[in-house]
Amino acid sequence: MELRVPNSTPGSRQDQRRSVEITVAGMEKVTTPAGAFDAYKLIKSESWSTGKGAGRGGNAVTYFFSPEAHSIVKRSSQSEGAGANIETELIKFTPGS
Repeated sequence: MELRVPNSTPGSRQDQRRSVEITVAGMEKVTTPAGAFDAYKLIKSESWSTGKGAGRGGNAVTYFFSPEAHSIVKRSSQSEGAGANIETELIKFTPGS
């Protein structure tokens, strides 16, 4: 039995190489709409390229992880070449009992 993906063209497959590095850059006090948190600053750097030099790119994402909230309380990303910068913050937090 042969399996085909709809709308695919034979020979259209592209190989992609990725490189990812995550660095723990220390702790920082982070303020969000949900409050102020002591958080670990984690920096993820990622780059990729497709086969035969057809395309390449990368991005950097900074995460702030709060042990108190057991969650990422802030995230900031920057895409290489796309000019897209996105920030996400925790807006509400209720401590567990």
